[in-house]
Amino acid sequence: MLRAIETAHTLGMTVIGFTGLKGRRFAALCDHALVAPHASTPRVQEGHIAMGHAVCQLVEHALFPRAGARADRGDRALIEGLRPRQWTKNLLLFAGVLFSRRLGEPALVLRAALGFAAFSLVASATYLLNDLRDLESDRQHPRKRLRPIASGRLSPAVARITAIVLVLIAAVLAWQLGPRFGAVLLAYLLLNLTYSAYLKRQVLLDVFAISSGFVLRAIGGVELLLPVAPGTGFPRGSWCAPSSARSSWHSPSAVASWRERVTTRRASGKCWIATRLSSSMVSCWSRRPPA
Repeated sequence: MLRAIETAHTLGMTVIGFTGLKGRRFAALCDHALVAPHASTPRVQEGHIAMGHAVCQLVEHALFPRAGARADRGDRALIEGLRPRQWTKNLLLFAGVLFSRRLGEPALVLRAALGFAAFSLVASATYLLNDLRDLESDRQHPRKRLRPIASGRLSPAVARITAIVLVLIAAVLAWQLGPRFGAVLLAYLLLNLTYSAYLKRQVLLDVFAISSGFVLRAIGGVELLLPVAPGTGFPRGSWCAPSSARSSWHSPSAVASWRERVTTRRASGKCWIATRLSSSMVSCWSRRPPA
């Protein structure tokens, strides 16, 4: 036994020994000695049986973390992987409605809420994809190894399917909110995927990418200020707006009425930025041919 320990040390192996109070020499040669505090052989053997079960469980959990995971913790692990705490960054989508002093318009507030949901879903999807990409490196990291996928509490297949579903739901919301908002959301998705794959390991570029994410959120909030068709939550002239709403928006009387509102707000000095944006939108939309 002693020669076996010496050979193991020569090969660079770690030796864990089980002994009792009489095996002091044996314990001194082991890297980790588990000593049963008794001199009687039967009592020592009983202690070794309990210690052996504990060691096997620790080894099994380290090599096969999914085996020890409970099924009832799957939902909690999935929610943790979505990182809902990071959704607070997307509150910037409400900045347009807030600073234009249009919180009293339910249609615009609803559009801002849907935009917030779309950005949050895309953000959660990219977090899952990032954890899938960095799975092996996260398992070697002292802190990141506790993440749901790296620790085995969340299956990679479930994470992959969830990410796809979240992106699809966000695409539907973007389709409802108009093509220009959809383009901003797509740019945000591509930026996050590029950041996860390459930019986060580049000095300065990672900071620029994070800053660009906040800029895209602000742009998305401004795009949500598009005039809303009466009785709907859809932007006038968008893909999903009713044909009657699009026709009324292209009519000269509607354009003149909106220009009058813009002029009144500009003259009063209120919401100067919002009215300038609205004026530009009116000019662009009024030149479009009727649907």
